[in-house]
Amino acid sequence: MKNSHALGTACLTLLLLLTGAQAGTAQMNGAGFPVPVKAGAVEVRDFAVTIDAVGTLAASEAAEIRAEIAGAVKAINFSEGQPAKKGDSLINIDDGLIAAELMKAEAVYNVRKTVFARSDKLKTSGYVSSQDWEQSSGSLQEAAADIKSAQIRLEKAKVLAPFDGVAGLRSFSVGDYVQVGQILTTLDKIDPVKISFSIPEKNYADIKQAQKISFSVDAWPGEVFSGEIYAVSPRIDQNTHNFDVKAAIPNADGRLRPGMFARVGIVTSLHKGALVIPEQAVIPQGEENFVFVVRGDKAVFQKVGIGLRQPGIVEITSGLAADEPVVTAGIMKLQDGAAVKVLPP
Repeated sequence: MKNSHALGTACLTLLLLLTGAQAGTAQMNGAGFPVPVKAGAVEVRDFAVTIDAVGTLAASEAAEIRAEIAGAVKAINFSEGQPAKKGDSLINIDDGLIAAELMKAEAVYNVRKTVFARSDKLKTSGYVSSQDWEQSSGSLQEAAADIKSAQIRLEKAKVLAPFDGVAGLRSFSVGDYVQVGQILTTLDKIDPVKISFSIPEKNYADIKQAQKISFSVDAWPGEVFSGEIYAVSPRIDQNTHNFDVKAAIPNADGRLRPGMFARVGIVTSLHKGALVIPEQAVIPQGEENFVFVVRGDKAVFQKVGIGLRQPGIVEITSGLAADEPVVTAGIMKLQDGAAVKVLPP
């Protein structure tokens, strides 16, 4: 009887252990307790169809300021990196010899003018041949040309700003001798600035003049700048199958500078009142897409239609309604109909 009682006690203990293990397994599988998850509501917003590109900023006008005559630098009238107005004298080159040549040319002209006047008067009376008259006339015109040449070279001794802009750096000083064609500085017009970028051939019909663009630059993180397309290349590059686009951007404060790298976005259309969810909520299975929707205290495996995509978000075209809670974290622990507990954000 004692052995029989001991055997019964052992069987009962084993049964209790097995029952406890099954209960523990059920709890581990989430059958006994709700699975903690995070969820976000289906949002309603205007969903923009955009084309993304990268581009480089450039001055709307840019010039290399070069010496047009040789000579010693007499004066430097600009400050590096500072604004200059159209017509300002940036650099003066010594013009003493040119001024002397001009005086000589004017003196020669006056003499030849007197000679021609006498020759012209005598020609009427027949005392001067046509050949002598023509020679006198030619000499006068030659003297006039010498005056004009000296005047032009005298003007070029003053290196003028061709437009309003910002002067660049220089690598010379007063007294240095500069040669014809030598780069003295640069001048950039930076209001507005231009941006150039390339777009794939498939989007050619989506890009038009006067279309708005937005972009960001690393120098000003978190800020979005806007501009307007003013030129679309009529050619498609046969190697890249891209085409070039240019846009103008107002830059009154001068914060945008030529050479900056820009990330460009162009809105081509707008889906108003679109349903949007976080991208991580979508579960692709083959060619179909699903999400877990929290309904009551259960997770429901719901098939959805996917529309447009943007970084981090997707448009839902079917299967969900506005404000429905969609599981965004804890998805791997779920199955259809599982009990869930939505954690606070």
